[in-house]
Amino acid sequence: MQPFGIYTLANDAVLDQLIALLNSIEVNVGAQIPVCIIPYDDRLAQVKQEIADRPQVSLFENATAIQRWETFAQDIWAAHPQGSQKSSASLVRVRKHAQRRYAAFDGEFEKFVVYDADCLAMKPLDDVLQNWISTISFLTIGNIRSPNQ
Repeated sequence: MQPFGIYTLANDAVLDQLIALLNSIEVNVGAQIPVCIIPYDDRLAQVKQEIADRPQVSLFENATAIQRWETFAQDIWAAHPQGSQKSSASLVRVRKHAQRRYAAFDGEFEKFVVYDADCLAMKPLDDVLQNWISTISFLTIGNIRSPNQ
């Protein structure tokens, strides 16, 4: 197990955003920081091609962990009052894949940061590594939306 790394959730549909995120991590966080991409779904041909020349970037390949978190999400939505309503069916499908990000808890990094693929690393993670990572195991960096949006 590696002591620290970065996870993101991506597929070919967000390839441009993934490239921007990886470039921002290399420039602003560090070119040697390991990054692991958790597949959002099976559309990964372009992602695999892109990361082939990035030795610090890997693809999360623990299918058992991914399936466990998808099942968890499916079970949670099945228990939700709106989960079985037809109007919520597409939301349930999206949420199921989005929960794959939690496979990071079954991953290769002892401590980690999770970036949404549509975010950029704008500064080094020095403050995280020096101050927070000693007391927590993970940190997510993503879009924060109010319930009204």
